[in-house]
Amino acid sequence: MFDKEKDLKNLSVLQKPLQLESRPFEHFAKQLGIDESQTIELIKEYISRGVIRRFAGIVKHDRIGYRFNAMVAFQVESGKCDDAGEVLSAFPYITHCYRRSSFPDWPYNLYAMIHARDNEELDQRINEVKGAISFVSVAVLPTLQEFKKSLFQIPTDDKGLIE
Repeated sequence: MFDKEKDLKNLSVLQKPLQLESRPFEHFAKQLGIDESQTIELIKEYISRGVIRRFAGIVKHDRIGYRFNAMVAFQVESGKCDDAGEVLSAFPYITHCYRRSSFPDWPYNLYAMIHARDNEELDQRINEVKGAISFVSVAVLPTLQEFKKSLFQIPTDDKGLIE
């Protein structure tokens, strides 16, 4: 069962990076006021409930050669948008895929972030994706400069507690 206050407090601790040490969950356990085995069980529970997706190292794609990317915005007929989103989500080089509202002067309703090692590969991937779904129009928005990229963090006050 979801206990909003308790779960948010727990998750505000568990969202922090693991310490690179022999017992990384011990650090969380101390902050949560429970023992290490209880912490691991708590994490397993959150994973089984779908609250925590997974624990994994975060690879900085630009540092391993994937420096070219673009947000590709598609105008897809409303009744076909969910299916198109599922198709796009299956491509391993697409890291984000969202359906969003369209507007009269901006008709795009399906967005996919595509990553590549060079412009040629990026163009090939964009063409592959364009060939995989039915769409009315498309806009390719290459990244010119990244100002911020971060994972969502549950807001905390200066004491580390949920307000």
